Amino acid sequence: MRSTPARKARFKRWVLRFGLGAAALTAITAAVVTVLALRSHNNEVPLDPDLVAVATLTNETGDATLAPLGRMAVEWITQGIQQHSVADVVPPTVALAAAEEAREATDRVGAFAQATGAGVVLHGAYYLLGDSLQFQLQISDVVEGKLMIALAPVTGPSEPATESLDLVRERVLGTLAAALDVRAGRVHLPMQPRSLELYRVFRRGVDAARRGEFEEALRRYRAAWAMDSTFYPALVLIIKRVQYQAHNYGGDSYVRDSLQADADSLLRLADGYRDRMSEAWRLYLQASHDFVAGPEAWLRTERRLAELGPWFTIYAGMAAFEAYRPREALEHFARVDTANLGVPESRWYWEVSAEAHHMLRHYEEELEVARAARRERPENLLLMDTHLRPLAALGRIDALTALLDTVFALPVERRASGSFWPPDLRARRAAEELRAHGYRDAARQVLQRTVDWLETRPAGEARQFARLASYYPYALAECLYKLERWEEARTVYEELLAEGGPDDTRVLAGLGAIAARLGNAERARAISEQLAGMPGGQPLGRAKIAALLGQREEAVRLLREALRHDARGGINRAWGMYVLRRHQDMDLESLRGYPPFELFMRPRG
Repeated sequence: MRSTPARKARFKRWVLRFGLGAAALTAITAAVVTVLALRSHNNEVPLDPDLVAVATLTNETGDATLAPLGRMAVEWITQGIQQHSVADVVPPTVALAAAEEAREATDRVGAFAQATGAGVVLHGAYYLLGDSLQFQLQISDVVEGKLMIALAPVTGPSEPATESLDLVRERVLGTLAAALDVRAGRVHLPMQPRSLELYRVFRRGVDAARRGEFEEALRRYRAAWAMDSTFYPALVLIIKRVQYQAHNYGGDSYVRDSLQADADSLLRLADGYRDRMSEAWRLYLQASHDFVAGPEAWLRTERRLAELGPWFTIYAGMAAFEAYRPREALEHFARVDTANLGVPESRWYWEVSAEAHHMLRHYEEELEVARAARRERPENLLLMDTHLRPLAALGRIDALTALLDTVFALPVERRASGSFWPPDLRARRAAEELRAHGYRDAARQVLQRTVDWLETRPAGEARQFARLASYYPYALAECLYKLERWEEARTVYEELLAEGGPDDTRVLAGLGAIAARLGNAERARAISEQLAGMPGGQPLGRAKIAALLGQREEAVRLLREALRHDARGGINRAWGMYVLRRHQDMDLESLRGYPPFELFMRPRG
């Protein structure tokens, strides 16, 4: 591209407009004197790891008339960093003077950092590609002596060059904010949002997820994705959130299956971005595939991610737990900085740590984790379940009763907030744990209290929890069953079956279990055969019926089949939680001490 008088005139106007005229050059000269004076007194200036400096960009265009652009970029970018409070930044006059001083140094970035005292340096060059300018920039952590991130090339018009500088500034602001957040542990992985506005929308989603506000997080991720459909980090985190919704959904299978179908569709879409992803993001996406594929595959990927950064240690622990390796899970969690839990799923650290201890029968350690969790996250009501379980296992009846007082006294709106579990389910789980550890009288007292609570609930309230009008009647039937009031439970189950149709698998399984307990083996076997013909074969419900009929070998076979299918709807990854629930299950009491069952229940690592 040839230099023309008109073009030179335009650049002169830009130079004057953006503070690089005579007055600015005088300021730069003064800044040079200041920098040199400082260096004459101290040749090794301590670098501030939180201070950013923008170095003059190197002109690699071969066109001398474009040389001012490298200095203009310093002013342009620094102004943006200041205006939007992205970071503390070295004033442009000082940065320009320092760049001039460091120009002949062998390590220009290091010399520039020493001259400014900045621990983070933005540097790079620009090139001509036909009629376009291309900027190739890097952000270096000089304190650590490593590259923080290399920005994807930014290409824009050479005339007017200010349009290119606009694009550069937007990319730098978004990427710099993300890079500093990665270093501080506020987000997981490096990313290059096209603008600061895009990144801040995305970051609000991350912050909401960390607070346990998952619907808000999903809304923010979707907003970021709508702003830029090439911003794959938002898409990957949308997938994570939808997968967790599907896995933890406690309502009807249609909604759960729809959520999983949405996640699968999004996974296929995200696969189209693999070629442009960093290794860490590809692994993070692969973890979403493996989350569905199976616990061992998920664990392998999470182990590799944990090698890339401490943020993923929690995920590795979660995956180890789901693969029924509680000892390995605790080894991962032991490397977590509990004072700086900075990932959206940080709450899982507390829950899964406690559950891993429970699997290993470390009930005192589990209680210690539960207490710490309640102190750290008092607003998270799910952690009440984490606290109730070890109290029940240890027979701390008074403490458990006091905590249940809190559970039942909370307003309905707050109980439903951030949780798929209503309070009666917490109480039922506590009662199951009490019974599993031999505290049957205490278990009956908790169950009777729960029955009393359920019988006073207003119509329609259950929709806030499970979005099912029949939730409370079903919960009542479950409580009556666990109280061994078989006939009363059967009456409620039969009413539910009449209302919901013949394909309600949970109700049918309950009726089959009652038939077995009342000695009606023929009826129990008929219901089991009916369940076998339903979607998925319903192996868990059939396993319970088999155990109650004394068919222990068949019961264990069906338990293994249920594990492969997963009792919660076909997501083949839940061994850890699956076994934890079987430990509590009163319908499997006849299997305790039976070697194949004990082998099935034994942790793998």
